[in-house]
Amino acid sequence: MFDQFQICSKGFQTQPFPNIITGVFVAVWPEEPITFYHFRNKDGVEVDLVLEAGGRQVAGIEIKASATVTAADFRGLRKLKEAAGKHFTTGVVLYDGEATLPFGAGLFAVSVRLLWET
Repeated sequence: MFDQFQICSKGFQTQPFPNIITGVFVAVWPEEPITFYHFRNKDGVEVDLVLEAGGRQVAGIEIKASATVTAADFRGLRKLKEAAGKHFTTGVVLYDGEATLPFGAGLFAVSVRLLWET
């Protein structure tokens, strides 16, 4: 599916953080194999992690070290959403803040701390 969307690299090194991300999306797509990608368009706009489930559903994750998040932090996710069309399900910016905030249809800022809270 991603040939037309100019994906730069497929796969990831096995580290604890990607395994946590996999767990989050397995809860959403429990019976679909999940493939990880990195997205970059011809203008250099990027998304850190792109998850594709079953060749039909796409989600994006941006990771920011900042304690604040702005609409500009969603630039890559908006481009991914445009490229993936109806296949796009969710875009998340993980950041070092405290709140979970909506940033438009299917776009959310989420505190990275929530990944480790029970």
